[in-house]
Amino acid sequence: MAITFNDRLIDAGHYDITPEQERENEACRELRRHWNDFCDADPFPESDTFADRAEEFGLIELVPVTKDALESSFAAERGIEPGGMMWVLTAAGRAVIEGEAG
Repeated sequence: MAITFNDRLIDAGHYDITPEQERENEACRELRRHWNDFCDADPFPESDTFADRAEEFGLIELVPVTKDALESSFAAERGIEPGGMMWVLTAAGRAVIEGEAG
């Protein structure tokens, strides 16, 4: 939206947040709120599509199960099995969780 004052353009909306940026901001807020619930397989609103949204913005990625993950005392409870895949935070996701981004 353009704002004029005395026939001069003072704001053309250059800094307005786009719908895509707002979706990314919401994905970051959601990651902060629900990452621990997701890891513990605890249900929360829209938990069935949480991973898709976080992956879309590069906050998490699906990787092969690691030896360290298998050694966790909660591996079986979380569904972590040899030869399987698991979700992990990306560098961007870690930055969001640590409060450095998003």
